[in-house]
Amino acid sequence: MQRFKSGDRVCFVGDSITAQNRYVAYLVDHYKTNFPNEDIQIFNCGISGGTSSLLLKYFDEDTLPHNPTHIFILLGVNDSQRENLYRERSESRFNDLMDAYELYKEKLPALIKKAQGTGARVTVMTPPPYDEYTPTDIKAYPGGFALVAGYANFVREYCKENSIELIDIHAYLTPLIQTNELYNTDHTHPNDLGHHYIAKCILESQGLDIGKYRDYPEYLLPWKNLVAEYREIYAVEYMVVKSDTMTVKERVEFIRDYLDNKKYDRIDRSESLNEFFKRVSEQYYVNKPRQKEMFDEIDTIYKNTIAS
Repeated sequence: MQRFKSGDRVCFVGDSITAQNRYVAYLVDHYKTNFPNEDIQIFNCGISGGTSSLLLKYFDEDTLPHNPTHIFILLGVNDSQRENLYRERSESRFNDLMDAYELYKEKLPALIKKAQGTGARVTVMTPPPYDEYTPTDIKAYPGGFALVAGYANFVREYCKENSIELIDIHAYLTPLIQTNELYNTDHTHPNDLGHHYIAKCILESQGLDIGKYRDYPEYLLPWKNLVAEYREIYAVEYMVVKSDTMTVKERVEFIRDYLDNKKYDRIDRSESLNEFFKRVSEQYYVNKPRQKEMFDEIDTIYKNTIAS
């Protein structure tokens, strides 16, 4: 795979692992540091909680406007509906897991074909492994590693059968998690070191070397953090608002009621997850009315500190 060149417009489509803007930020920093005179635009199109079905739905609104020359797709962890693994073994549980898998086998190819239809060069990445076996204060889903591994295997087979460019994140990280702490305590989301290795895997596929792990440089933080905050607007619309017909004013009023009545505080969710919904909803209440302004601010920061 060739490295990005001047004029390339690169979109990363995925779930929260992408939306957090961490491995993408490492990629941006590498290109800024090593190819400072190249005019390369990199866009984050991740949505927390996202599945192949959701990213397919948002593609025309969220990815297509960037007029991408390259599209990278990283999905599968949420598609797996791994939360079903907490249920007692039963035919119903098995059927729900299989239904989720069959839907992924339908929607991921549909998303790939839609991306290919833009004329962009499409690269598909296997979902990162579920870190089931590292003990933390959060109980892991039993069988989570094997479940996500099945999704990764489908991606490998589909890409091979259809001659689609593949980056095997799952195979790259699996041996590393045996000897390194690469994930947060939820067993699902990589920490900064894990994101470093995701970026390293992508860059190695381009014949590049990211070097040793290091913290994000100071110049990058305003762009990195604002992008992550902007991406959470989509997460709240998908996971909380759940409406395509509300006006912006109605959506903001809906979230105000959601916060005022503490509807985020659910007994069937962990305290940390309830805090997540509270935090992103509070940000949404402020940011949704100024979404276009945030988008323009991100573009300005990128042009002034990264592309310059």
